[in-house]
Amino acid sequence: MKKENNGDLTSFLFENLEQYSVFSRVISRKGGFSAIPFDSLNLGGTVGDDPKHLASNKDIVWRTYGIDPGKVFDAWQVHGTSVIYTKEGRTIDQPHQKADILVTDVVGLTLLMRFADCVSTVIYDPKHHAIGIAHAGWQGTVQDVAGTLVKAMSSTFDSEPAALIAGIGPAICIDHYQVGKEVFDQFRDLSVVDSTNSRELTGNEFYLDLKKINSAQLKQAGVQNIENSNICTACDEEHWFSHRRDKGRTGRFGAFIQLRVR
Repeated sequence: MKKENNGDLTSFLFENLEQYSVFSRVISRKGGFSAIPFDSLNLGGTVGDDPKHLASNKDIVWRTYGIDPGKVFDAWQVHGTSVIYTKEGRTIDQPHQKADILVTDVVGLTLLMRFADCVSTVIYDPKHHAIGIAHAGWQGTVQDVAGTLVKAMSSTFDSEPAALIAGIGPAICIDHYQVGKEVFDQFRDLSVVDSTNSRELTGNEFYLDLKKINSAQLKQAGVQNIENSNICTACDEEHWFSHRRDKGRTGRFGAFIQLRVR
C-alpha cells in the first residue's frame, strides 16, 4: 500500500487499483477530533465516543475525499457472511442492515466499513465496473467471507474471478493474534490454512495470520491480482486502532471504495 497525506488526514491506498476508475482508501486514526482512547479520527458509532466528535470526524473525511454523505452506505457488521447489494446511500434515519459484505455497481456510491484489527478486503471488476468490500475477523474468516465476496460479485454482476482486482488492508499480524485452542481447531480443516499463515507452539499456544488466510481464500476462489497491505494494526499505534492491543477500549478506522466515471 502507498501512504498518502491529505491535509491533517493520513490514508493508505492500494497501488493495484490506481490505474482504474475506482477510488479506495483505508483511513488512519490521525487528524480527527475524538479524545483518548478514541483519538482521534474514530469512525465507530458504537464504541462510546462523543457523538459530536464522531460527526466532526465524518465531516472531515467526506470533505477531504470528496464524498457525498448522502451517497454513503454502511452496515452493522456482525462477523457473518451476509451480502447486501445496494444502489443508494443509507440515510441518517435509516437503521443499519446487518452484513459483512457490501457490493454495488452505482457510480458515486461509497461503500464504507469500520475496523480495529479485522481484515478489510476491497474488490473491483474492471469489466463490469462493479465493486465490493468485506469485513472479516476470525469468525468471518473461518466462514470464508473472502470467497463469499467473490461469489457475490459473480452472481450479482457476472464477474469472472480471474478478472477481479483485490486489496487486503491493515489488520492484526500473526505475532499479536494469539487464539485459544477452540478457535484454532476451527481453522485446522480449512484447506488454505498451513504453516505460512498459522502457528502452533509447544505450551498450547496458537496464532493466526488473518490477512494471509483471507488472501489464500481469494486465490482459492480464483482471484489472481491481490495486494496485501502487510501492515499490522497492533504494531502501529500511531496510525491504527487495535481492539486486541487496546483491550477493547478504542475507536474504529474506516475503509471505503467508490466507483468513479470511467
